[in-house]
Amino acid sequence: FTKTEIILEVENWVSNSGYIYTLNVPDYKVSKINFISPQPRSVYEYRNSGIFVFEEQDSMLKFYATSKPDNDLYLNLVLGE
Repeated sequence: FTKTEIILEVENWVSNSGYIYTLNVPDYKVSKINFISPQPRSVYEYRNSGIFVFEEQDSMLKFYATSKPDNDLYLNLVLGE
């Protein structure tokens, strides 16, 4: 497994019946076991913004938020091998 940090930058959320964030992750493969978790400094805002992954494709994740976060969010991404 490979651990990496991803950042959901506050200015890249797009309003669309909630908020959508599209993230390119070159090594992400749908066929592998992957794990995404907010880092401790972002847990509160991540949960209060109602964020979850709602679409995944190889090399791409889409996050949905019920409310736009006020700050950049830091997540841990563990990629399967």
